[in-house]
Amino acid sequence: MNPAPPSGLPSQLRAVSDRLTVPMPRKTRFLEELAADLQSLTYRLMADGLTPEEARRRAAEALLPDEHALAWLDRLHASGYRRLTRRWSQERLRQAERLLLALAFLTLLVLEAKTILAADFTRYVSFFLWPVLGVGSALATMVLWKAFVLWIKRDHRRPRQGLRTLLAMSGAPVLVALVGVWLDVVRLAGAVQTNPELATPLVVRALIQDAAMLSIAILFMLVGGVGWLVFNQWLAVHEHAHRRVLSLDS
Repeated sequence: MNPAPPSGLPSQLRAVSDRLTVPMPRKTRFLEELAADLQSLTYRLMADGLTPEEARRRAAEALLPDEHALAWLDRLHASGYRRLTRRWSQERLRQAERLLLALAFLTLLVLEAKTILAADFTRYVSFFLWPVLGVGSALATMVLWKAFVLWIKRDHRRPRQGLRTLLAMSGAPVLVALVGVWLDVVRLAGAVQTNPELATPLVVRALIQDAAMLSIAILFMLVGGVGWLVFNQWLAVHEHAHRRVLSLDS
């Protein structure tokens, strides 16, 4: 059985982790190797007759990376996106990313509207379907943006940022659709009261358009919910591995 890690090792690793900005999986692997090297060298020095405190101090001096080494590691393990945009200023990069986000939203909205119009679906479309499409497009854009940040940009400094908002937003399309259904029912009641002979076609039309609107809203909700689940599980796995290296989890 291996002996317990020398005291002070978790705090040393946390200090390195806080200063290292590489993507989380690579950071975890680097810390695992560093922890093994620190532990091995500390035990070797203790076997040579040094006290645990002195052995730990010398091992840290020999192996812990300084600021220059950490900066080199950051450059070495930077994502392709960071390498591509390295020459850009932070302000220019933020503007480009905001433009990309807006273009993604508009593209999704146009494609959804074009699909509905091309299918000659407009005869059975409730007016409130368009707000549902707007909210749903915003939700789908959030999912795409989070995937971009985690897996393309690979910015893991605040990996859970936006997840709660994404989960809360997942119910927004259905909520908007339910409000639309209620208003359609109110309008339908007024129309039937005015023209009772048209009750059957009006009710059938209302059922078709509200069922279609609710179906589309539920699809958007699933996109948001599944996206949140995938992101949350991916982060949980890597955060657990990271915490285990830092001796924060058993």
